[in-house]
Amino acid sequence: MFDTEKEAWRPMAPMNVDRLYHSNALLLPDGRVLVAGSNPERTRNELCIEVFRPPYLCSDHRPEIEDSPAEISYGNSFESRTHDASQIRAVALMRPSATTHCVDTEQRYVGLDFDVKKGKIVAVAPGNPNIAPPGYYMLFIIDEEGIPSRANFLHLS
Repeated sequence: MFDTEKEAWRPMAPMNVDRLYHSNALLLPDGRVLVAGSNPERTRNELCIEVFRPPYLCSDHRPEIEDSPAEISYGNSFESRTHDASQIRAVALMRPSATTHCVDTEQRYVGLDFDVKKGKIVAVAPGNPNIAPPGYYMLFIIDEEGIPSRANFLHLS
């Protein structure tokens, strides 16, 4: 996990299997991370996968997106309903993974400007397709403790 105050990484949990060749790590919509891949030095393909559940997902309370649009447009605002609106510190789009050979050229975090109005989050879609190419994204809201919601999928065009 990256500590933004110390600007340093720290390990969270060891993997049970070395993931070296064609390894992949995929962020799942519920906040878990799926890892797969194998080590060719072992002379066999590793067919099992592992799923990492970050400790913050065990919190008694996670923010919840109750409703969000299925489609958003560049530069336009959109609303998402949540009972946790007053406790949200960030709203973000995450592009679903498209990995190969240990490289994910698609996954990106796009932080969104937002306001809270009448218990709703009003966020602004990115205005530049070079920052967020058209397509499907996972919408996350993150609370004051840094705990993310489960994602809602939406299409950006």
